[in-house]
Amino acid sequence: MNDEAAIGSKPNSKRETLTYSALSKFRNCRRAYRHRYVDELSQKDKGEALWVGSAFHDALHVGYLEREQGKSRDEALEGALRWMDAGPLLGANADPALQGRRDLLRAMVRNYEYRWREERPEDSVPDSALEEIAKEMPFVLPIRNPETGRQSMTFQLAGKVDGIVRFQDQLFILEHKTAATISGDYLARLWADFQSQIYAASISELLGEPVVGVIYDVTAKARLKRKKGETSEEFAERIAGYKTEKTKKKHLEIGPKQDETEEQISARLDAWYQNPDAFVRELIYFAADTLANVKVENWELTQQIPDARRRDRWGQNTTQCYAFGSCAYAPICRNHGKIDETVEIYYEKKASHEELREVLPAGYSPSGDDIFAELDKIEASQDSGRDLAF
Repeated sequence: MNDEAAIGSKPNSKRETLTYSALSKFRNCRRAYRHRYVDELSQKDKGEALWVGSAFHDALHVGYLEREQGKSRDEALEGALRWMDAGPLLGANADPALQGRRDLLRAMVRNYEYRWREERPEDSVPDSALEEIAKEMPFVLPIRNPETGRQSMTFQLAGKVDGIVRFQDQLFILEHKTAATISGDYLARLWADFQSQIYAASISELLGEPVVGVIYDVTAKARLKRKKGETSEEFAERIAGYKTEKTKKKHLEIGPKQDETEEQISARLDAWYQNPDAFVRELIYFAADTLANVKVENWELTQQIPDARRRDRWGQNTTQCYAFGSCAYAPICRNHGKIDETVEIYYEKKASHEELREVLPAGYSPSGDDIFAELDKIEASQDSGRDLAF
């Protein structure tokens, strides 16, 4: 392991921390980078897709931490579900508008665990073939000039990788992802995932061993929602539409449609997750020059960011405005950059690099002030024989 990048080493306070999120934001649209990392504006409602993905990841993390305490897989699953129910967004007093997200998240976590604890003949990357090296591992590394090897005096790179595993005697990183649909097109695009490339290059340097690829652990997000009941007016209108008295009488006896219960939607979601395409593990190998090219690009980005700040020039890349739904900062751009008029509605001030500030999922247990608070515990708890699911 590289001693300069050893697990547990503290960040250099003289250098500014960059993450994948910051590098990717600057790479895709400098205007968006400015709003997040200079203005420190964070979107209030990040939308269902981002919310579910983040909460699912946190729930898996809770299950893993429960297993670290010696609990069985069933007990760990129960612990993750209890954490979700007690969480600020999922508890009894949660916004009713979030009920559908809660139903979906519980089903995703429950069925993820059931799927991967049982090995199937079609599994090309089963749990039993994976040797666990680390989970939820934070890192901090110097950013180096690829030509001279000298460290940047301005920036350092930090992040947290979902997992590191050994498969067929080679090192891989493990990435959890969620997707609306796990299509062939979705899987075909994974080779270009910038986040995994940055993490793999970092872990290769950290461990002194090449990471040859990524194992993507992808979970689909079912689109099922609770069925809503009828108002008395809607019921009367439906009855009036039937042509025969016999049919009207039959439905009058049945009465109005009722709201679907939690048990009913859970049963429908569990049935949906029996679909073999609901959970997919995809193994991607890197091309020989991929990680070297990532280090070159990271260095180039660290030269461009100070220049943009110095000149206060933040180019707008309009091809990214609606590339994946809608950019978080589209309201500002639509309002011709008038930040003051849109901040109160859509944004809140929040310090950069949120993903590094909570070591443990919110509400699970007291967390440290930074990503290194739990490193000794994480490093000491690694067990190559432990299952990758809970």
